[in-house]
Amino acid sequence: MLMLAFAPETTEGSADTDGAGWPMKIDLTQDSPTINAADLGPLLDVRAADVLALMRDGAITSRFETGIDEDAGTHRLTFWYGDLRLRFTCDAQGQILKTSRSTAKRS
Repeated sequence: MLMLAFAPETTEGSADTDGAGWPMKIDLTQDSPTINAADLGPLLDVRAADVLALMRDGAITSRFETGIDEDAGTHRLTFWYGDLRLRFTCDAQGQILKTSRSTAKRS
């Protein structure tokens, strides 16, 4: 299960920062990964306040993967919304190493 943290909406930042200019991070210290809805929403073209309801309704889906072999120590978190796929690759501390956004429906 994916958890979301909510914070007041901020101005949009780049894909590797939260809206306030701080590096975006995925919290891996909980039972399941946690990402701030204020970070996720703008990257999916939705308001942060709508992210949780869209996830509960199944409109936003996700998958979390842990790297093995040559990818050990990394994680991949992918979100789908409509025909948009958003993928984060992060290290073991949750620091985002790579972000990709493309058109792709979940298969």
